[in-house]
Amino acid sequence: MGFGDDTPPAVRADPYPATLQAPGGFRLLFLTFTSWDVIKYAVRHGSAVDHEEIKATHKSTDAVYPTSQPGVPHGFTAQGCAKAADGSTGYCSPVSDPLWVTAASNTRSLRTFLRRSGVDTRTTLSVRQLLARANRRGSLHAVMNPGG
Repeated sequence: MGFGDDTPPAVRADPYPATLQAPGGFRLLFLTFTSWDVIKYAVRHGSAVDHEEIKATHKSTDAVYPTSQPGVPHGFTAQGCAKAADGSTGYCSPVSDPLWVTAASNTRSLRTFLRRSGVDTRTTLSVRQLLARANRRGSLHAVMNPGG
């Protein structure tokens, strides 16, 4: 049709490591030439493929993709789609070429992990209290290195 609807979205994926507050993941940015209703994106990691659909916000759409596989390459593809009255998304842009980005590796240093999490490491710390305050369950090792 023209006017940018025949151009796939540009994809940006910035990895970030796990903290007490959240597991590691990717901050995503999708840029389009057309204001689509939704962005459909796929993430390949190992032999798995996750499909997501998010509401588009004009020509620039942000999202977060949490991952539990630090240090693993992830491939991102996306397409913009128009939403019909019945909720279907049959009219879409072409799918973008894959963007491969390796997930952030989590630190093995407790001090570095706590600093990334905004904890003052110069004071006496209780791991149990830190996990409770962050509303996280399990061991500190599991929180520092999810999936690994």
